[in-house]
Amino acid sequence: MSTTQTRKPAERRAPERKTTGSKQWSPPSTSALAGRLERLRDEIRLDLHLARMEAKDRWHDLEPQVLHAERLAATVVEISIRALGDIAVEVKRFQDHLRQHRPRA
Repeated sequence: MSTTQTRKPAERRAPERKTTGSKQWSPPSTSALAGRLERLRDEIRLDLHLARMEAKDRWHDLEPQVLHAERLAATVVEISIRALGDIAVEVKRFQDHLRQHRPRA
């Protein structure tokens, strides 16, 4: 192109339509996209609802196990305290016995 020639502004062309067989392809309409989005939203809400139900079911199975473990831990603590108390009494009796029967110098 010489410096005296001017460029024509770029012409805007309509988007090309693709053809499939004898039908022309056109992009989805706004209402079709909105409908698709609405369906996706509803499906996601359902998925979340089902996930919550599944989580509730799982917790329903786990909660009794947690409660059992808590009760068991409390029982073990009580038994341990009693056992420590019993052995402390025996150790004290042994100490008293040693002191009563030690040889005098």
